[in-house]
Amino acid sequence: MESTTAVETVMKQTNYTEQEAQEQLLQHRGDAVEVIRCYLGIPAKPVVQARKTVNQEKYRQIRSSLDQSMATYRQAHPIDLQQVRDNFMQESKR
Repeated sequence: MESTTAVETVMKQTNYTEQEAQEQLLQHRGDAVEVIRCYLGIPAKPVVQARKTVNQEKYRQIRSSLDQSMATYRQAHPIDLQQVRDNFMQESKR
């Protein structure tokens, strides 16, 4: 929504002045619907976590375990860019 349109929408749906509407829009990151919900006292919908299957959870744990081990390995063995360049140049000469 364009900012002037959002201000007008908030002003039509509430008793806010133009300045109050602009302030509320800034507080709610420009979301006119959220400003109106707040004004009317309607609570925000809670974010519902999607249920995961057993296989999804297994693979999530495997991925996080591998990510941790690779991060540890990369810290212990940083990449030597000069060696990578040398290897690349040797391979390109063949």
